Amino acid sequence: MTLLRSIKRGVSHALQHAVQAERRVRRGRSPWARRGLALGFIAGSLLWFLPVLGLWMLPVGLALLSDDVGWMRRLRRRLHARLLAWSRDRQPRRRRPLLRRRLPTRRRETVN
Repeated sequence: MTLLRSIKRGVSHALQHAVQAERRVRRGRSPWARRGLALGFIAGSLLWFLPVLGLWMLPVGLALLSDDVGWMRRLRRRLHARLLAWSRDRQPRRRRPLLRRRLPTRRRETVN
């Protein structure tokens, strides 16, 4: 197995675990645990100068918190709708191929 293939397999495996963990947290039964985790992420983002902790924790914490806070949820949904509309506008539109009109061919006059 090549190194590139093993790296791809490791990354996809890690992404699967991250998606499963995110689903468990968002659909968890305890909103207080979710709020505590969100506030922990936001607090960890304040320590951005440390190697593992960083500014990446701020949007994760805000996204988790937006599930429980009404005005943040509405803001997130509006932002999501605008981003979808923006991405749709930026995609090239599919056009039908132009039908080439055939010009009438001239008959050659034959000289006898």
